[in-house]
Amino acid sequence: VEEMLFQRIPAAQVVGVDASSAMMALAHERLKPYASQYVTLEHDFTRIEALQLPSHAYQFIFSVQTLHHLTDEQMRRAYTWIYVTLEAGGLFLLLDRIAVDQPGLYRCYQSLWKRQDRLQGSKVNSSEGETFEDHVRIVRERGDLPMGLERHLQLLHEAGFEAACLHMQTNRALFGARKP
Repeated sequence: VEEMLFQRIPAAQVVGVDASSAMMALAHERLKPYASQYVTLEHDFTRIEALQLPSHAYQFIFSVQTLHHLTDEQMRRAYTWIYVTLEAGGLFLLLDRIAVDQPGLYRCYQSLWKRQDRLQGSKVNSSEGETFEDHVRIVRERGDLPMGLERHLQLLHEAGFEAACLHMQTNRALFGARKP
């Protein structure tokens, strides 16, 4: 994502935060051409209140597949922290996993995952489980705690954001949240 950002906005400056040293190493490798435009911080999002960002005005915060490991209360604190960190008019974009919480629709999810796999060469369907019960077990074993679409929106609104789901495909959603 940062590489696309730097290509579209050459003057962009980014502070990258992740809890995984392996992901940080990949980021450093991919972003070598932009080394002067970013800094990285290794930090566990379950303790977001302790995160010390460089002193700047933050207009945008985006998160891609990093918050679905948080409990409901940790997510509430994360959204509040993000709200406080953004300047007025700032935008938070979240692309992340959401809960598959309707057992009766699981076959519909599988059908869409199979289509996605066929069109994009991915292997989503085979990694999500044959049954809804398998899916719940697999998600739990991965340590994921995805919440439902409505709960994300509720927590974003409670934090003070104007928020909406901008795009959703099966169990992934893109949320946009603006600080008034």
